[in-house]
Amino acid sequence: MDIYIIFRAILWACLWAVPFALIVAAGTWYYLSKQDPVYRATASVLIEIPEVSGLQGATGNSVSDASLRLSAEAINSKVQLIRSRDLARAVINRMGLVEVAEFRPEPGEESEPQRIEDTVLDKFQERLAVYPIDTSRVIFVEFESKDPVLAAAVANGVIEEFLKTERFARQTATTQARAWLENEISTLRKRVVEAETSAEQFRSRAGLFATASNTTLPQQQLATLSQSLADARTRGSLAQSALMGLQRVFDQANGNVERLLSSPAIANQSLIQALRQSRATLEAQIADLSASLLPRHPRMRALLDQRSVLDRQIAREARSVLTGLQQEADRAEQEVAQFSELLSTQKLESGTAQQNEVELRALEREARAERELLETLLAQYRTLLAREGSGGQPAEARMIETADAPLEPSGPRLIILVAAATLAALLLSIGFVVLRELLSGRALGIQQGIGEVAVQRDGRRNRYEDRKENSRPMAA
Repeated sequence: MDIYIIFRAILWACLWAVPFALIVAAGTWYYLSKQDPVYRATASVLIEIPEVSGLQGATGNSVSDASLRLSAEAINSKVQLIRSRDLARAVINRMGLVEVAEFRPEPGEESEPQRIEDTVLDKFQERLAVYPIDTSRVIFVEFESKDPVLAAAVANGVIEEFLKTERFARQTATTQARAWLENEISTLRKRVVEAETSAEQFRSRAGLFATASNTTLPQQQLATLSQSLADARTRGSLAQSALMGLQRVFDQANGNVERLLSSPAIANQSLIQALRQSRATLEAQIADLSASLLPRHPRMRALLDQRSVLDRQIAREARSVLTGLQQEADRAEQEVAQFSELLSTQKLESGTAQQNEVELRALEREARAERELLETLLAQYRTLLAREGSGGQPAEARMIETADAPLEPSGPRLIILVAAATLAALLLSIGFVVLRELLSGRALGIQQGIGEVAVQRDGRRNRYEDRKENSRPMAA
């Protein structure tokens, strides 16, 4: 490829390409100057993250829900909602844009109502631009119109309609949630009553009544019998020990009253204390008379006989004390056997009662779970009712910047467009010249016929001589 030939052809083409570009620039300037100016108004909305108070209860769900609301997909969904045809149709009907001249079809086009509405919608969406800001929750809404006031009004109207749609969606969701909660609460109340009734009926059948010590009746009876058995064994041990001690005293006394009286168990008896007092009185009298009377004296013999009678009475009473201790030991042994038998029976009943308690606790857990779920749903239901009554639905978006009527038009941009048209005309001209040179073969060095070569050579020589002759007078 001969670059010199192509460059020379481009230089020769400038003689007509530059005027052509200037004509295109003038035509573009004239066309654009006849166009009406376009004004662009911008408004913005912030997507909020309200407190999650739906039907989920766990805090982990609220964290995942907040992450979902912050995601790019969620923001883009809001953008598509703002750009939807339904929202555009609502704005058009509310602002009466069908009657605005710049939105209506051109004269001669279809005049059917449906075609007119579609045309208005298409023009509306062509002039509407909605885009989010990266790494933020802000969405910008731009609208272009020949009327700056209308551009600002439509931009604000789109956001207002979006906020209205969001509020309506939240209210609809709240109404549906309230209806669902009413149905669930009604059903759950019946289940709670049935669960609690089943638990109480089973408690009555199994005899698992609660006591003041927060235990069941079988458990309390088992504890009482265990304590009674321990007391009976203690009493039996004490009675057996006292009996063995008193039996040793009897064995060692061998009928001696003095030795019998040395035992506290015998000496502390009230009757024996009275007999002992009488015996002491007789002993004193015998001691007084023994100084003046002989043992065989009738009076001395009478006193000795009375002492013998008292000794026999003391011995009988001591024997009765021994018999009483024996009976007490036997009675304690019987009580131990009786309480042991009752305790064994009660243990079997307690085992059955424990199995019943397991089943009762299961019924109570089920009833308690149903009750807690009912209370949770009731709390959410009251919250929904309060919000419906006060109209305090949490907002998911709010307008942070309203659109004002722009003072300067945003288009058409004459300088940029004229420069672009001029540059395009020049580039097309240069492309045409290059393509022509390539197709003719001159730029590729292809040999031409001898006659054509000679003619071209003579033409170049003549032009060279002409330039040389013209340059001589200028040099002189």
